[in-house]
Amino acid sequence: MEIPLTAGRDFQTTDDLLGQPVAIVNDVVATEIIGDPNPIGRFVIRGEFRFEIIGVVQSANYYSLGEDPQPYIYFAEYQYYRPSITFVVHAQDDPVTVVQQVEGALRALDPNLAISQIRTMDAVVRVATSRYRTNATVLTIFSGLALLLATIGLYGVLSFTVTQQTRELSIKMALGARPGSLAGLVVGLGVKLAAIGVVAGGLGGWLLSNSVGDQLFGVSPRDPLSYGAAPALLLGVAAVASYLAARRVLRVDPITALRSE
Repeated sequence: MEIPLTAGRDFQTTDDLLGQPVAIVNDVVATEIIGDPNPIGRFVIRGEFRFEIIGVVQSANYYSLGEDPQPYIYFAEYQYYRPSITFVVHAQDDPVTVVQQVEGALRALDPNLAISQIRTMDAVVRVATSRYRTNATVLTIFSGLALLLATIGLYGVLSFTVTQQTRELSIKMALGARPGSLAGLVVGLGVKLAAIGVVAGGLGGWLLSNSVGDQLFGVSPRDPLSYGAAPALLLGVAAVASYLAARRVLRVDPITALRSE
């Protein structure tokens, strides 16, 4: 499983019923339960058995992908018998071919062995993450709709706001103001108003981000890309909406605009 060994040694073929019972613990057991990051030579009790700790490994995911670090102890199969066992086979060949080879080897050991639940690790991960992927899909759809509504609303509000300033812009144009400078003024105002909303929304999202932390894997709840993409889109929409509205207003003849007022 490529779980790193940080201290001691791995199991060996000599760790059988004739040898000293041994165990490997993860770093959670070593530091939080035993209180020693290098407990090699100490012992753990499992039922009526007493196992010597021969190694320490990094903690992994044992029960679910979103779990907190859990204490875990590994035992040698030859020393701690269980009626069922899971084999993990790491191979580069086609999974179907590997499964056939493994089944053949097990049947050669004992034709009566019951072999079941043969799956690739990709399938195991898909099943383990199905609930999270469903939640992520639903959240993505609703987030996309919310962003679309926010974009449409932002465009409409800024267009209306600029249209309300038709008289003021017309007076400035009549007094000699350049259309380009007026358009830049309007765009700056629109972006400033949108920036206030973006900052407020971003702060709220930052404070509430930990509530979705257990649904995320491989990405932080406060991922910089996520916090940069949405504000950038909204600010871009604000700039475009302000510019289009300002251009529409500035195309109107100032005298005509003033007479209509």
